[in-house]
Amino acid sequence: MARESREGLLSLWILLLSFGSGYVNMSAVLKFGQPVSHATGNITSLAQGIFDGQAFLVGRLLSVMVSFVLGATFAGMLFSKRSHDPRKRFGFIPLFGGIGAYLLRDYQGLLYYLSFLMGLQNAMFLDYRGHLVRSTHFTGYMTDIGFELGSYIMGRRHQSWKIVFYFLSILLFIIGGIMSAIFDGLGMQMEVLALLYIFLGVYYIVFRWQHLFPEESDEE
Repeated sequence: MARESREGLLSLWILLLSFGSGYVNMSAVLKFGQPVSHATGNITSLAQGIFDGQAFLVGRLLSVMVSFVLGATFAGMLFSKRSHDPRKRFGFIPLFGGIGAYLLRDYQGLLYYLSFLMGLQNAMFLDYRGHLVRSTHFTGYMTDIGFELGSYIMGRRHQSWKIVFYFLSILLFIIGGIMSAIFDGLGMQMEVLALLYIFLGVYYIVFRWQHLFPEESDEE
């Protein structure tokens, strides 16, 4: 397979991770009233909870944030070299993430599991055209869009692809949230979440073996 085609399949997977994180975050908001894909809003809510003396809220917010950090810590243990290598087994993270979400779908601990999953996903060392990708929060992407637009206006247009990539990532995050709300109304929200992440895991596993290790795949 041509390099361009492989890059296209890989970039599609990375964009679908943004869709998945949007779905997960909306699921957590609808089920628990709590976002899990980013920390800034939670830190602000924590400050308000401390000021208002809401011990339960403070405890839950701290647990959500610690779960996110633990997920990122686990990613650091798995990918400690901090270098992108397509041969790394990234696919097993969403695969087992989806299985775990299905098994915990009826438990209150699901909130902390989803936060752990988002921390783990966001800390995967993913690279797209030489740039580190974060797939669960988009404040940085909005900043990058503005910066790249400014560069484009000033005539530096050789990296205008970034604008498209960041925009698509944000758009897919939004669509993921909308789809979560739709399936919540149908009573299938967590089942679809589990299937989505299992699909994302299988997608990368198949991509890895078929396109990164064609010789090994042929031998098998």
